[in-house]
Amino acid sequence: MELMSTLPSSSVSRVFASPLARRLARENNLDLTLIPGSGPEGRVIKRDIERVLANPATNLNTSSTETQYTTKTAELPDPKLFFSEDDFSLEPISPMLQSIAKRLTAAKSEIPHYYVSIDCHVDEVEKIRARINAALKEKVISEKLTLNDFIIKAAAEALIQVPEVNVAFAGDHVMRFHNADISVAVALPGGGLITPIIKKAHKKSVREIASEVKELATRAREMRLKPQEYEGGTFSVSNLGMFGISDFTAVINPPQSAILAIGGTEEKYFPGTSGPEIKKVMRVTLSNDHRVINGAEAAKFVATFKSIIEQPFSLLFE
Repeated sequence: MELMSTLPSSSVSRVFASPLARRLARENNLDLTLIPGSGPEGRVIKRDIERVLANPATNLNTSSTETQYTTKTAELPDPKLFFSEDDFSLEPISPMLQSIAKRLTAAKSEIPHYYVSIDCHVDEVEKIRARINAALKEKVISEKLTLNDFIIKAAAEALIQVPEVNVAFAGDHVMRFHNADISVAVALPGGGLITPIIKKAHKKSVREIASEVKELATRAREMRLKPQEYEGGTFSVSNLGMFGISDFTAVINPPQSAILAIGGTEEKYFPGTSGPEIKKVMRVTLSNDHRVINGAEAAKFVATFKSIIEQPFSLLFE
């Protein structure tokens, strides 16, 4: 008995397939009902037919009485299949962007992410930053501290106080780091991202961090970083606040287990002793690897970070 004859004609007609896929299946005597589709909504497309034809071990000939087919996870459809060549142009993806794409895809699919967010008042740290920058300008010193410099320092201090977050998943072990090596996301000209590392950031002053970030970022954009300056790190900070982004979630940077996403500052009204008060608020979101960081530990970290950044005088001392 042929396999095709065992199937109701209505089931064959309900198979979603492109016209080209149907023609190829008909010409090669293949049963479309047995071919998993990788197109939109499971549609069988040309690539699916070609995959079957290229694999002799896959017997889908409709005259076979013992058809076997192992279903695999469907690949995402090729967008070029749905547009004419006049509708788009193609640009090659650089090796760096290809590497980033593979790394982030693996990170998002293999690391069980979850997120915790908290709002931080940054009025005090902004006042301190303004005073320091004014003093530096008065002394004709070209340095200028940014809010991100204080954020990096606060994150490093929080990692030391909550070491449960300063970890990495290592198979049947948990790596617990002794230092807070902070990877700082830096956008590159023409696309791409790199994360130079501020090593032992908990032992450095805000001014030292500011100077190092500036120097590393400059060399990163010039593609002059050494591998040991961007490979590794125990924790990452990604700041999109300068682009007006209020909050976002970031993908963990393997082999790390957490990354702190920094949103922009917004002015909000809060109850005060003599009426409503306007305060600057910054939302931060921590992405965590649930294999090694539980919810209570993540909550403790963001609460500690909030306490440090809202009482920033401690950040002025190593």
